[in-house]
Parts: sequence; structure tokens; C-alpha cells
Amino acid sequence: MLLVQSLLIIPGRNWNRTCAICQAVDNGRNHDGNSNDQQFSTMEMEDAIIARCCFNSKTIAFPIYSHTKYKDISDHISSRFESFDGGEVKPSYAFGGYSACLLQTDMDVQMMYLSLSTENKSSIDIMVNFSVVSPGKNGGNSSLIFQFVEPNNFDHVNHHLEKFASPSAKKYLSIDWKTYIMHVGQQFEGGVDDFREKLAKYAIEKGFHYRCLKNEPSRVTVNQLRSSPLIRPVDIVKDFKRNYGIEISYYNAWKGKEMAKRDVHGDEAMSYKHLEWYVNELEKTNPGSYATLECDADHRFVRMFISFQGCIKGFKHCISILALDGTHIKNKYKGHLLSAIGKNGNNGIYPLAYAIVASEDENNWTWFMENLNNILKDQGRIITFISDRCKGLLEAVSKVFPDSPHGYCLHHLQKNLRNKYPNSIGGASFRETMVSLFNCCAYASTNEQFAEELSRFKKVGGKIAIKFLASLPDENWSNAYFPGKRYGEMCSNIAESFNSWVKEEHELPIYELVDGIRLKVMKMNSERRLDADTWNGFLCPVIEKQVDVSVEAGRH
Repeated sequence: MLLVQSLLIIPGRNWNRTCAICQAVDNGRNHDGNSNDQQFSTMEMEDAIIARCCFNSKTIAFPIYSHTKYKDISDHISSRFESFDGGEVKPSYAFGGYSACLLQTDMDVQMMYLSLSTENKSSIDIMVNFSVVSPGKNGGNSSLIFQFVEPNNFDHVNHHLEKFASPSAKKYLSIDWKTYIMHVGQQFEGGVDDFREKLAKYAIEKGFHYRCLKNEPSRVTVNQLRSSPLIRPVDIVKDFKRNYGIEISYYNAWKGKEMAKRDVHGDEAMSYKHLEWYVNELEKTNPGSYATLECDADHRFVRMFISFQGCIKGFKHCISILALDGTHIKNKYKGHLLSAIGKNGNNGIYPLAYAIVASEDENNWTWFMENLNNILKDQGRIITFISDRCKGLLEAVSKVFPDSPHGYCLHHLQKNLRNKYPNSIGGASFRETMVSLFNCCAYASTNEQFAEELSRFKKVGGKIAIKFLASLPDENWSNAYFPGKRYGEMCSNIAESFNSWVKEEHELPIYELVDGIRLKVMKMNSERRLDADTWNGFLCPVIEKQVDVSVEAGRH
């Protein structure tokens, strides 16, 4: 906890007392309270230098004489600006090419006066540094010094905020920020970090700039990052403008997001060092789970495969079909997420196994299928695989599971077919006609029906259609010739659904990605178990509805 009262550099200072400069002005007034401007102007005003000090869109001016002391200047500034309560004022000025001439002693004041007089300068702008002391990491004190400057004078001040827009008629979400710093003795539960954050927000709402001279660089914190890992920098820019009236650049929004990601999820490089511990703990705390981690000779990550005991055991009661797919990982070090996804009795996705590899190629897919075979061989079932024919996958399936039928995803075949017929060949209408004819071939249930539909497809599509079919063995895409059980699954949608389901995890550091999927699978299985306890029928609800629809259709 950070206590403002305990942070004062000069404990016990009475910041509200009348300073010597104020007394000098008051001495120029009559006892009856009327101002005697003529009398005051004869007091040495001809030898005075006018000092100006700006803060929080307000400016004060006061005279500096040859006999003015440093304490007079410091006390006067402190007494005029209430926001300086609770810290030490450290003024400075710019002169003769030097941007930060210190004003810390009486000698400094006299040298400023003599220098300005020599140059026949009649006025000077004074900048203000405001200092407090905060508890250090080892129990000591560390100084935080902030410099308050006007917008026209700041350079690299709060560099992540390009423009302040203080709320006027419109109420922004930042309306309460002006109450974050209120008085001496105020407590900050989060310690010095909490104080830094509240000071930054307080400065935004009150409309002044500050420069942190002895502290780590300012950062833009993205509060939505925990709940929305996929938030884009452009959305952050819009959010700041809409909710806080602040304009920030795209770069600063991106930089702020990257820094916030590190605060929330940790360093991405260090994340890889946790994987060995994770695999060991998984096998220790969840017996029956299968996990393997491969590293090179320099102990650098190569690839990782995971399947949880509950998923392996539960798959015995699912239909023997798996959709295979890979998707990009979008964190700092990239990579690919490979997955084998089944379907449960209620037509829901059933994640069986997943792996993280550098790329989708025959080597990594073969390695993935070999590990998949290790968890399936004891079940003694023939597994049907469905895929979009990703690179290296066809060879891997036939090599590791030579007896398993492999169906090609109809959705991806339709997409490939559309690409064969550009608008210059018949237009969009003809293209969709060809897709419809191809679907008739794929869904044909007998050899005769398939031959009839295939002949029509080739006749209408011509050479392009014939060439398209040349690389597609009939047993991999047509119902009529498919050698195994396809269970009505013509597409690998269940794998696509899994990729979409873990989309947010794709951008996380690898440890967070791996464990994030575990948490989602665990939560999903728990919710499904609770739902299943409420079912009353013999069949699962989705399947029961499908049966009812089929029965009703059969009656007519």
C-alpha cells in the first residue's frame, strides 16, 4: 500500500502558508484593504524581472528582485497551485541554449537574475518539477520526479498520448479520473504501480502534461486484453477516442498492446522454458494422458503433442471418425497448430489431440499421426479420417494408418472447383451449376447413380472438369465408392470449428496457448456432463430431433 503522507520529501512543510513574495505584494496595500498600485510600483519594480509559471492550463506571474530567495519562489508556486500538495517543487528555467538551468539555491536565483539583467531580459518562463518519494523494492525509498509543462513546450512527454481532449459537454469514461488523487494521506492499495497509473489518468483528465524523469518509460495499458486477446490496434485507437476523448497513433496503440500482452501473459521466450515442467506435471497429475516434447541439441523447442486422459478414454464411445486440420499460430514466434477432432454422440466437437509444430509438412504430419496411433492402437478400431488434403497429410495418413479410409473434405473441393471456373468462363451462374453437379456426384449412393451424375458433370464442365477429376480418386470423395464408414460426414467442419473455438489462444505465448486449450476442454467436458444429467431420452437431444424429423418425413 502506498501512503501519500509518508512520501513527502520534506515532512511537516506547511504548504498553505503565505510566502515572501505574496507578503511583498500585501505590503503594498493600505491597511483599509484598498490597493495602492502607485505605491507598489515604486518598490523596485523597475529592477524586477517578471517570472511566469504555467500548470493545468493556468498561469501565474510574480516579480523576482535582486534580493529574492529560492525559498520565496518555491513557497509562492506551492501556495498558488493546490495540485502540488504532498511533494517538493523543483523549478528550473531555460537560458542561453541551456534547456534546464536549475533553481535549487539562493545562488541559483541570483545568477538567473544577473544573467537576465545582463541580457536586458525582463521576463522568464519557469518550468516546474514535482517530486515525491515512493517505497523501493528492497524496503528503501525511491524518488519519482515529474515535470509539468505546457502543451506548446513539451517534447516526448507522455509520448503515447498525442492530444488531450478534456471532457466538456460529453461525458467520457474517464470522468472519475479527476478524483484519483485528492489529498495528503491518500492511500494507494496497489503501491507505487497503482500510484503511477492513477497519476497518469489524473493528468489526462485534469489536462496537464508531465515528464517522468526518474522512472521507467510510460506505457499504454490495454484493459480489454484479458477478455479480448484478439483486439486490434485500430480498435484501441477508436476506443480511446470514443471513451476517453484521447487521440493516439496506430503505432502507440500497437506498442501498448504488445507491452500489455507481456504484463498479462509474460515474456514469450520464457514461456517455452515452462513446457518441460508442464509435460511432467501433466503426466504426474493426470495419469493416462499422453504428452511428448521434442527439443533440438541446443534444447530449443521443436514440437509438442498432447492428448488428455479424459479425451482418450471418452473417444472410445464416439463414432470412429476424426477430422484432421492445421491452422496458423499468430504469436511472436508463429508456428502451426495441428489437431485431430472427433464428434460426440450429440454431434458436438470432440478434441482428441493437438500438436504445435513449426510448419505443415510431411515430416510433422507423419510425426503427429505416429503419436496419434500410439493413443488409438489399443482401441482396435478402424478410424476414418477426413481432411482438406493439406500439404504432407495424404502421405502421412497412408503411411501410418494404411488400413484407414481417408475422405476429402467436400467443402474444400467445392472451393477448388470454383477457382477452376473464373467469371470469364460462363460467369458466376455457370460456376455454381458446376458445383451443384459435383455435389450430386459426391452424394450419389450407388455405383450406377454415381456413373450417371459423373457423366453429366464431365459433359457440362468439359476439359476443365475432366482435368479436375484426374487428381481425385473416386474412393476419397464419393459416397458410392468410399471404402469405410463416413457417418454422413462429407466435410471437415468439426476441425474448422475447433480452430475457431481456440482462435483467441492462437495469439498467446506457447505456454498460455497449450494450457488455454486444456482449460477450454476441461470446462466444455464439465458443462456437457451437467447437461447430460438433465437428459431424459434414450438418445442424445440433437440425434433424437433428427430421428423425429426423419420419422415425420417418412409418414408423408
